[in-house]
Amino acid sequence: MLSIREGEAAGAGANAVGRAIQAHLERRNFAEVEALLARSTGQINESGLRDIRDYLDMMQNKYLMPPLDPNSPNFEAEKLFSELITGKSVALVGPGSPSGHYGYEIDSADTVVGVKFIDNNLLPADNAHGQRTDIAYIGGGNAILAVQVQFDADPYSVVVQHLKLIISTRTSTKSLGKIAVYVFEPCEVLYRTPSVSGL
Repeated sequence: MLSIREGEAAGAGANAVGRAIQAHLERRNFAEVEALLARSTGQINESGLRDIRDYLDMMQNKYLMPPLDPNSPNFEAEKLFSELITGKSVALVGPGSPSGHYGYEIDSADTVVGVKFIDNNLLPADNAHGQRTDIAYIGGGNAILAVQVQFDADPYSVVVQHLKLIISTRTSTKSLGKIAVYVFEPCEVLYRTPSVSGL
Protein backbone atom coordinates (compact mmCIF):
# COMPACT_ATOMS: atom_id res chain seq x y z
CA MET A 1 0.00 0.00 0.00
CA LEU A 2 2.93 2.35 0.65
CA SER A 3 4.00 2.15 -3.02
CA ILE A 4 0.46 2.91 -4.15
CA ARG A 5 0.06 5.90 -1.81
CA GLU A 6 3.43 7.35 -2.82
CA GLY A 7 2.82 6.87 -6.55
CA GLU A 8 -0.68 8.30 -6.51
CA ALA A 9 0.30 11.40 -4.49
CA ALA A 10 0.21 14.73 -6.30
CA GLY A 11 3.58 15.49 -7.85
CA ALA A 12 4.92 11.93 -7.50
CA GLY A 13 8.08 11.26 -9.49
CA ALA A 14 8.44 8.70 -12.28
CA ASN A 15 9.95 6.04 -9.97
CA ALA A 16 7.14 6.36 -7.44
CA VAL A 17 4.54 6.16 -10.22
CA GLY A 18 6.29 3.07 -11.61
CA ARG A 19 6.25 1.37 -8.20
CA ALA A 20 2.54 2.18 -7.78
CA ILE A 21 1.78 0.69 -11.20
CA GLN A 22 3.72 -2.47 -10.31
CA ALA A 23 1.86 -2.73 -7.00
CA HIS A 24 -1.49 -2.39 -8.78
CA LEU A 25 -0.44 -5.02 -11.34
CA GLU A 26 0.58 -7.35 -8.51
CA ARG A 27 -2.90 -6.92 -7.01
CA ARG A 28 -4.59 -7.25 -10.44
CA ASN A 29 -6.12 -3.76 -10.08
CA PHE A 30 -6.24 -3.17 -13.83
CA ALA A 31 -8.59 -0.18 -13.77
CA GLU A 32 -6.28 1.57 -11.29
CA VAL A 33 -3.29 0.92 -13.59
CA GLU A 34 -5.17 2.51 -16.50
CA ALA A 35 -6.15 5.51 -14.35
CA LEU A 36 -2.57 5.98 -13.12
CA LEU A 37 -1.22 5.75 -16.68
CA ALA A 38 -3.71 8.40 -17.80
CA ARG A 39 -2.70 10.75 -14.94
CA SER A 40 1.05 10.31 -15.51
CA THR A 41 1.29 11.05 -19.24
CA GLY A 42 4.83 12.08 -20.10
CA GLN A 43 6.38 10.72 -16.89
CA ILE A 44 7.01 7.21 -18.21
CA ASN A 45 9.25 6.82 -21.26
CA GLU A 46 7.93 5.10 -24.39
CA SER A 47 9.79 1.85 -23.73
CA GLY A 48 8.56 1.64 -20.13
CA LEU A 49 5.00 2.47 -21.21
CA ARG A 50 5.13 -0.30 -23.84
CA ASP A 51 6.34 -2.79 -21.20
CA ILE A 52 3.56 -1.79 -18.79
CA ARG A 53 0.96 -2.15 -21.54
CA ASP A 54 2.40 -5.58 -22.39
CA TYR A 55 2.22 -6.67 -18.72
CA LEU A 56 -1.34 -5.38 -18.50
CA ASP A 57 -2.34 -7.25 -21.67
CA MET A 58 -0.61 -10.45 -20.51
CA MET A 59 -2.35 -10.39 -17.16
CA GLN A 60 -5.72 -9.95 -18.91
CA ASN A 61 -4.96 -12.62 -21.55
CA LYS A 62 -4.93 -10.02 -24.35
CA TYR A 63 -1.22 -10.09 -25.22
CA LEU A 64 -0.21 -11.01 -28.77
CA MET A 65 3.42 -11.93 -29.27
CA PRO A 66 4.97 -9.67 -31.92
CA PRO A 67 6.26 -11.37 -35.07
CA LEU A 68 9.86 -12.55 -34.87
CA ASP A 69 12.47 -10.42 -36.63
CA PRO A 70 14.92 -12.63 -38.57
CA ASN A 71 17.47 -9.77 -38.42
CA SER A 72 17.48 -9.72 -34.61
CA PRO A 73 20.75 -10.84 -33.00
CA ASN A 74 18.57 -13.01 -30.71
CA PHE A 75 16.50 -14.52 -33.54
CA GLU A 76 17.37 -18.19 -32.88
CA ALA A 77 16.80 -17.84 -29.13
CA GLU A 78 13.55 -15.91 -29.69
CA LYS A 79 12.37 -18.60 -32.12
CA LEU A 80 13.17 -21.34 -29.57
CA PHE A 81 11.37 -19.37 -26.84
CA SER A 82 8.30 -19.00 -29.06
CA GLU A 83 8.34 -22.74 -29.84
CA LEU A 84 8.60 -23.60 -26.13
CA ILE A 85 5.67 -21.45 -24.98
CA THR A 86 3.23 -20.88 -27.84
CA GLY A 87 0.18 -23.09 -27.37
CA LYS A 88 1.89 -25.00 -24.54
CA SER A 89 1.07 -25.54 -20.91
CA VAL A 90 3.72 -23.66 -18.93
CA ALA A 91 4.67 -24.11 -15.27
CA LEU A 92 6.29 -20.96 -13.87
CA VAL A 93 8.39 -21.84 -10.83
CA GLY A 94 9.47 -18.85 -8.77
CA PRO A 95 11.94 -18.50 -5.91
CA GLY A 96 10.94 -19.39 -2.40
CA SER A 97 10.49 -22.42 -0.20
CA PRO A 98 7.61 -24.62 -1.41
CA SER A 99 5.15 -25.77 1.22
CA GLY A 100 3.57 -28.54 -0.84
CA HIS A 101 4.40 -31.37 -3.19
CA TYR A 102 3.95 -29.94 -6.67
CA GLY A 103 6.82 -31.70 -8.42
CA TYR A 104 4.67 -34.05 -10.48
CA GLU A 105 2.29 -31.25 -11.51
CA ILE A 106 5.21 -29.01 -12.48
CA ASP A 107 6.99 -31.73 -14.46
CA SER A 108 3.78 -32.65 -16.31
CA ALA A 109 3.67 -29.20 -18.00
CA ASP A 110 4.89 -28.98 -21.60
CA THR A 111 7.44 -26.33 -20.58
CA VAL A 112 8.85 -25.52 -17.15
CA VAL A 113 10.20 -22.00 -16.59
CA GLY A 114 12.41 -21.40 -13.55
CA VAL A 115 12.94 -17.88 -12.20
CA LYS A 116 16.43 -17.26 -10.75
CA PHE A 117 19.25 -19.78 -10.65
CA ILE A 118 19.58 -21.80 -7.49
CA ASP A 119 22.63 -23.98 -6.98
CA ASN A 120 21.84 -27.70 -7.25
CA ASN A 121 22.77 -28.28 -3.58
CA LEU A 122 20.18 -25.75 -2.40
CA LEU A 123 17.16 -27.09 -4.30
CA PRO A 124 14.31 -28.52 -2.24
CA ALA A 125 13.25 -32.14 -2.76
CA ASP A 126 12.11 -33.07 -6.29
CA ASN A 127 8.60 -33.84 -5.06
CA ALA A 128 8.28 -30.16 -4.06
CA HIS A 129 9.62 -28.40 -7.18
CA GLY A 130 9.97 -31.08 -9.87
CA GLN A 131 13.04 -32.13 -11.79
CA ARG A 132 12.75 -30.12 -15.01
CA THR A 133 13.62 -26.61 -16.03
CA ASP A 134 13.35 -26.00 -19.77
CA ILE A 135 13.72 -22.21 -19.62
CA ALA A 136 15.64 -20.45 -16.85
CA TYR A 137 15.53 -16.72 -16.16
CA ILE A 138 18.67 -16.06 -14.18
CA GLY A 139 19.50 -12.36 -14.38
CA GLY A 140 22.90 -10.92 -15.25
CA GLY A 141 26.45 -11.99 -15.99
CA ASN A 142 27.31 -13.37 -12.53
CA ALA A 143 24.33 -15.72 -12.71
CA ILE A 144 25.48 -16.92 -16.14
CA LEU A 145 28.89 -17.66 -14.60
CA ALA A 146 27.19 -19.69 -11.85
CA VAL A 147 25.38 -21.79 -14.45
CA GLN A 148 28.62 -22.13 -16.44
CA VAL A 149 30.38 -23.49 -13.33
CA GLN A 150 27.49 -25.93 -12.72
CA PHE A 151 27.49 -26.93 -16.41
CA ASP A 152 31.26 -27.49 -16.47
CA ALA A 153 31.18 -29.48 -13.21
CA ASP A 154 28.32 -31.77 -14.27
CA PRO A 155 26.68 -31.20 -17.69
CA TYR A 156 24.12 -33.91 -16.84
CA SER A 157 23.06 -32.48 -13.47
CA VAL A 158 19.39 -31.92 -12.62
CA VAL A 159 19.93 -28.18 -13.05
CA VAL A 160 21.13 -28.35 -16.66
CA GLN A 161 20.03 -31.68 -18.17
CA HIS A 162 16.62 -30.43 -19.39
CA LEU A 163 17.63 -26.80 -19.89
CA LYS A 164 17.07 -25.59 -23.46
CA LEU A 165 17.11 -21.82 -23.02
CA ILE A 166 18.51 -19.33 -20.54
CA ILE A 167 17.02 -15.83 -20.48
CA SER A 168 19.53 -13.38 -19.08
CA THR A 169 20.43 -9.71 -18.97
CA ARG A 170 23.66 -7.88 -19.66
CA THR A 171 25.83 -10.76 -20.85
CA SER A 172 27.61 -11.45 -24.12
CA THR A 173 27.32 -15.23 -23.78
CA LYS A 174 25.21 -16.71 -26.61
CA SER A 175 25.20 -20.35 -25.48
CA LEU A 176 26.43 -22.86 -22.90
CA GLY A 177 27.03 -26.05 -24.83
CA LYS A 178 23.70 -26.81 -26.51
CA ILE A 179 21.79 -24.42 -24.20
CA ALA A 180 20.81 -21.20 -26.00
CA VAL A 181 21.10 -17.88 -24.17
CA TYR A 182 18.58 -15.11 -24.94
CA VAL A 183 19.92 -11.72 -23.87
CA PHE A 184 17.54 -8.83 -23.26
CA GLU A 185 17.27 -5.55 -21.39
CA PRO A 186 14.18 -5.79 -19.18
CA CYS A 187 11.90 -3.15 -17.78
CA GLU A 188 12.91 -2.75 -14.14
CA VAL A 189 10.45 -4.57 -11.87
CA LEU A 190 10.09 -2.63 -8.65
CA TYR A 191 8.03 -4.87 -6.37
CA ARG A 192 8.81 -4.32 -2.71
CA THR A 193 8.30 -7.98 -1.89
CA PRO A 194 11.50 -9.91 -1.06
CA SER A 195 13.06 -12.27 -3.60
CA VAL A 196 12.23 -15.29 -1.44
CA SER A 197 8.52 -14.46 -1.14
CA GLY A 198 7.58 -16.96 -3.83
CA LEU A 199 6.29 -14.17 -6.08
